[in-house]
Amino acid sequence: MEKSEENKQNKSDRNFIIVLGIIVLLAIAAISWKPEATEAKLAITPKSSSGSKKSPPDFSVTSLKGENIALSKLKGKVVLIDFWATWCGPCRQEMPAVKKIWDKYRNNNFTIIGISLDMDREPLDNYLKTKDISWPQYYDGLGWKNKVARLYGVTGIPFTVLLDKNGEVAGVGLRGETLARKIDELVAN
Repeated sequence: MEKSEENKQNKSDRNFIIVLGIIVLLAIAAISWKPEATEAKLAITPKSSSGSKKSPPDFSVTSLKGENIALSKLKGKVVLIDFWATWCGPCRQEMPAVKKIWDKYRNNNFTIIGISLDMDREPLDNYLKTKDISWPQYYDGLGWKNKVARLYGVTGIPFTVLLDKNGEVAGVGLRGETLARKIDELVAN
């Protein structure tokens, strides 16, 4: 009888170690993931024959507030396209930095277009209200099948595409201080 209980305990301990190992591996993968790896998936095309500048795919969508957002109509502004979701821990961690950039440049030929990969609107609305996020947000409830995310080949979030005032790609996958410095540079020019 004792041997049977001991075997059950050993099996339980083994299962616990296996589950713990899987959790550790997932945590390591999440920590070591680099958003730059998504850059190769971005469907950008050369603007000129020299190939030095690239223009992003154009899109036209309606924001959560009913505003028409047409990328082609934003030339003359620095534009940050920010792919994110409320369920994404790294996205939420990055949000204060994005909000700081918005607060600094929102009236200075700069805009952000948030592309939400949420599938449920209620958490998105609650998060935007709670965090006082006021820049335009596009949401279609399709998650990873989001129209704009698919157009840009997004395979991981947070993911950003930064456009200069000419509507050309100036940075892809930038975050944190690197993103802030690049926006400082582009707004100044």
